[in-house]
Amino acid sequence: TEKMMKFLNSSQGSKFSKTCQKMTVSISSEERENMVQRASLEKMVTFITAEFGRGMDFSCNSAVVNANGGVGVISTFLSLEESEEVQFKGRTARAGENGSFHLVLCEEEL
Repeated sequence: TEKMMKFLNSSQGSKFSKTCQKMTVSISSEERENMVQRASLEKMVTFITAEFGRGMDFSCNSAVVNANGGVGVISTFLSLEESEEVQFKGRTARAGENGSFHLVLCEEEL
């Protein structure tokens, strides 16, 4: 959460301020459900912490998003367990929908 907030408060992260939502463990379950619903909308960027890598289904109900490749998931940390990484990858391209997964790492942290 600390690194995510540091990025979002940086000059690079501030570019997402109008189309960004931040999902952390401190939000209510109602807020979380609302964010999940909005996560696959056009031009929406949702930042989530690792705790949400399992059990969250981001279904895409947008024809525009699906036509443009579907929901994209970008993981910014290397999971220590292969099963956990599989779960993160499974947050997108569900039930035959389009989608993508990318792993982006900071070389200094490896």
